[in-house]
Amino acid sequence: MTVQEEKKETILKEIAFWKTNKLLPEHYCDFLTTLYTGGDDDSDQQDESAKRLPLSKAWILYGVAALLAMMIIAMMYIFSAQYIAIPIAMSVLAIAVIIYMTFKGATTKVMQTLAFAVAALLLFALSVRIASMFAPGNIWVMYSVLVANCVTWLLLGTKMTLIYFTISGYLGLAVIILFGFFL
Repeated sequence: MTVQEEKKETILKEIAFWKTNKLLPEHYCDFLTTLYTGGDDDSDQQDESAKRLPLSKAWILYGVAALLAMMIIAMMYIFSAQYIAIPIAMSVLAIAVIIYMTFKGATTKVMQTLAFAVAALLLFALSVRIASMFAPGNIWVMYSVLVANCVTWLLLGTKMTLIYFTISGYLGLAVIILFGFFL
């Protein structure tokens, strides 16, 4: 690909971003796309921009998802063991929805970060609650669940180059090891 083609592709991606996030009126974006493609409308870029949510709607959805996640975590510790299946099912569903939204609707890196953090927090709370329900008082089960969460964060952090997961994994393991030695 030549430098000129790369510049053209970059400009077309920017126009698609403007159109998706309503930074310019749609007919202006269509005109600019037609102008830069010379009439050859690139349907792949239009399909990609059509799949993304507008920026304001995406932020609202992520905000609602984060609040819902916090409510689910609170419900996990409020409900007795008899009714714990409700928040557990809700948290599994919420994790799936958050991950789906991240790959289908996230338009910025901040939204992806928020979605991954909320999903990790839900998974952490879910695994700790289940461990405390099925093995109450067993410290080794709790340690193994905590170590599994930290190792998962480390693997995700290195595979997806997410520095906050990598740091969280290392810090979590360090705290678990230090806490284990001093207890």
